[in-house]
Amino acid sequence: MTKWENFLFEIEYRFGEMWKSLKQQFPTKKRILLKNIIDSIALYLIVLFLIIISSRLGNIGNTTIHYNEPTQLTTSGGIETSQTVELGKAIKEVIRVECAIRNVDANLVYAIINSQPPDDGIPRYGVMKIHPELIKKYDADYGEDVGVVDSIYSNVVAGVERLEWCLDNNASIEGALMVYIYTQPEAKKMWEMGIRSTDWVDAVKGEI
Repeated sequence: MTKWENFLFEIEYRFGEMWKSLKQQFPTKKRILLKNIIDSIALYLIVLFLIIISSRLGNIGNTTIHYNEPTQLTTSGGIETSQTVELGKAIKEVIRVECAIRNVDANLVYAIINSQPPDDGIPRYGVMKIHPELIKKYDADYGEDVGVVDSIYSNVVAGVERLEWCLDNNASIEGALMVYIYTQPEAKKMWEMGIRSTDWVDAVKGEI
């Protein structure tokens, strides 16, 4: 028996004992009135108890997994960056499995997760900081299911998949990370300008 079942059983037992005592002390009419009052109070307490339990259960995901919101432009023109996320055991296992399947260094994945998005005015979505131009592409894999913006699990799977592709199609870690975070067309424009790395790329590399 769980502690909640014990608690409810104890309440039921106490009410039963109290009701037996009241039956001996009060006449029928007063007893019925008192019973109605007690029933109303008991019902109120049970509803309140269920609300509290439901709110606690609803917060479990929020206390174990904090999902990055996309960055947003402020009224002053600056960028509000996301904070480092704390991951629960379940999503860590997803990362471990996906990295093993795709032969991607898990340390690189965690470095991306814990990085601040580039300061370029473009929002990135989820813990893996998926570029907005890629959302539709990866969401197509999930059909009617929750996509990469709303689901941390979908976000991680898509992010690791993209990271694998970037690493396989670029000769350097700098090139792979630039394609990952800026998209390949934008990365090529930056290379043509002589830019081989960025502050974001250097920050991620420093965490590996």
